[in-house]
Amino acid sequence: MKKHFRIDGAHLVPLFCFVFVSCLPAMGQTVSLELRTKTGRAEFHVGEVILLDLLFVASTPNAYERNGGIALPESYPMPDTFLVEPHEGWADPLGDYRKALFKAMHSGHFPMAGSILSAKHVLGREPYVLSLILNDYVRFSRPGRYALQVQDSGVTTVTTQLGVMPEHLPLTSNRLELVIVPADSEWQQNKLRETLESLAQLQEVIDSHARSYSGSLSDSCVSLRAMGIPAAGTTMVGALRNEDLFSRCSFQVGILEFPDPKFILVQFRKRLNDPDFAVTYTFFNTMAMISLLAEGHADQLFGPNHEKIDRRLEQQLLSLVSVKRGEAKTETISTLVSMCFAAYGGDLGEFAYVPREPSRLNIRVLQVATANFQQLSPGVQNILRNYQKAHGLETAGP
Repeated sequence: MKKHFRIDGAHLVPLFCFVFVSCLPAMGQTVSLELRTKTGRAEFHVGEVILLDLLFVASTPNAYERNGGIALPESYPMPDTFLVEPHEGWADPLGDYRKALFKAMHSGHFPMAGSILSAKHVLGREPYVLSLILNDYVRFSRPGRYALQVQDSGVTTVTTQLGVMPEHLPLTSNRLELVIVPADSEWQQNKLRETLESLAQLQEVIDSHARSYSGSLSDSCVSLRAMGIPAAGTTMVGALRNEDLFSRCSFQVGILEFPDPKFILVQFRKRLNDPDFAVTYTFFNTMAMISLLAEGHADQLFGPNHEKIDRRLEQQLLSLVSVKRGEAKTETISTLVSMCFAAYGGDLGEFAYVPREPSRLNIRVLQVATANFQQLSPGVQNILRNYQKAHGLETAGP
């Protein structure tokens, strides 16, 4: 039995397209799609990184092209749909996120994203290889034998005439057999140790502002995101101490993929109460999302109720400013100012439609920020002055 993880009823390929795909070989199909693992291996541990290659070959040169852009988390409908047999023992780790984003984008609660511009590769007889990390689409939770296929909708005809829309060529890959074995304690500990050692080296490289470094160091980011064990989740949350590392490793995606969001939320709360842990916007935004996932409200990730979660967290963060110290306190206050007074970051002419009556939360944030004005960056100081001017208040600082 096959399990698809596109949203039912949304952008599904019509039945005649499936018939068309099945008949392509007889009609002289000009593009083929081969699916294989990058290393040639077929056996992996639960929680081990599985790298895939999609190989596109066109028998008619310069007739078809494939968009090479990948941005995680991809929203529905995705250019590649994974079909996995059997349907038990695996899940889309970002399924709830994708569904919420799709719903919000098509219900008016979230601005429609523009097209992501990326390089298009004209297909020919030499294979064009598109590499994917399977763990970002399929997370195996049980050992067993699995059969994997990909349905790809990213190949289009090459068009040179203005106003002519390219036609999509749906493709289905070969079946790839995978064997998933249990992740015993020894394997997990060894893998975790190797990963943390590489991650520490990557941190050193980032701190030294090196222009280049071994690609194997970045592999530690992917390994940590895929493991799905408590130590990996704790490390990803802890990486928020250095946003360059957090961003370079795409740990926000890793946190959203983590199989136990309640565990991740506990880690966030510990750091929220840590006097020396700065609460940045990235910290706040990620915690807001993981809170909804942990509470079983993934459908509210991009809906109007998300603002209520933000206000609740802002109140909580404000109450904890007094326990923060040093740079962590300054950064946390800056985060509150940037979130509560976001509309005041530009010229005063932009404030014509801003509510004139400050909220209780804004008044308290203003008091805390004014008391620590000299420690704040010039940009944050400017936001405060704009807010005070817009509301006819005495401006802080010189």
